[in-house]
Amino acid sequence: MPFVQPLVTPQGKHGAIYNLEQSVGIGATNAREDVRLVQELLRIAYGKRAEGLAADGWIGPTTSAWIKRFQEDAAAAGNKVLIDGRVDRALGAVSSVSKTVYGILLLNIWAHELAPARFRAVPQVVKLSRTPLANPYSPQKLAPKGWVTMRVTETYVLVTYEDGRQEAYRVDGGLAQTPEGKRKVPGEGQWYPGPDGQPTQVIVPESGGF
Repeated sequence: MPFVQPLVTPQGKHGAIYNLEQSVGIGATNAREDVRLVQELLRIAYGKRAEGLAADGWIGPTTSAWIKRFQEDAAAAGNKVLIDGRVDRALGAVSSVSKTVYGILLLNIWAHELAPARFRAVPQVVKLSRTPLANPYSPQKLAPKGWVTMRVTETYVLVTYEDGRQEAYRVDGGLAQTPEGKRKVPGEGQWYPGPDGQPTQVIVPESGGF
């Protein structure tokens, strides 16, 4: 479900946007309220030209065509955007992968500039979450309760607990395979919140193994 998120725009301005919880468009998750948010922002940004687009929360040819039109218009206006028919959750102002501006951010900016009153009224049309899911594109960090040291190699992470117990997790692609699911493993020398909340440094064995 969409949510309000503080964000710094590419122009360096501090504000807040209506963000997606999950992606919308071609090959996306297309949760209904996320779709509805994109539809409503498109309707606001394009005004009467988008009267044929309903904010009903269902993805289809009309919504997909409007997403692509918006991306093409944004690119024509000089913005570095992906024209892929998909709107992703903003994890900042610019994607760390594609190095392009998030479409949902531009949609917010356009809608706010063109119709501020309608933009503020978005929560009357779209249900917003006060407790959105954690970033679905980035696994949670590995942070077992009561750990003292964490030794990391390319293939394993060894966790030592306050009571002397040790557990080893296999690492694949920077993710530790734990019973709770995949968890992101910090790199060598990175600081990490320890069991008492104080920063603790990750140590990598000189031998490269356990």
